[in-house]
Amino acid sequence: KKASLENSRKEAAAYKQRLEQLKKEEKIARSTKKQSHME
Repeated sequence: KKASLENSRKEAAAYKQRLEQLKKEEKIARSTKKQSHME
């Protein structure tokens, strides 16, 4: 049980990092879209 708890903790951390990465990419995508519209 202890091993699974440690595993889920790692998965949660990886999940958070993934969400942060997606947010960053979304912001970048929006800014690039704005730039392309300006051109």
